Amino acid sequence: MELLGTLAAAPKLARAQLMELRNLVLGATDLSLEETTRWGQHSFIPPRKFGTAGRLHWTPAAPDRAEMLVHCGTDVVARWRDLYGSRFAFDGKRAVHIPLVAPFASDAIAHMAAVALCYRIPSPVSEG
Repeated sequence: MELLGTLAAAPKLARAQLMELRNLVLGATDLSLEETTRWGQHSFIPPRKFGTAGRLHWTPAAPDRAEMLVHCGTDVVARWRDLYGSRFAFDGKRAVHIPLVAPFASDAIAHMAAVALCYRIPSPVSEG
């Protein structure tokens, strides 16, 4: 599938982790998500008016981590930081850094994806 090319282009370890992250995002909600490529990053688009798109990214400049990014005009990263600030590093209003060398905090990552994809729905997901 050509769409997965942005993930497949990463080195073996990063690629495996990115695919695991993709599966966590896809399983985070019952929403029908559109997968596409935006800004050269694998993207997940929720139905209109539900939430914000999420993207997965890896770069050789930071080979030990992946990023889950959202639109910086939302308060999603602030919500993530309130919930998981002691467990993850964040990049301003746009991303959470996910270490590739440690086991994933799968529940937290899936919850962060659900928060982003559903943030416009009142009380979309239980916290934590």
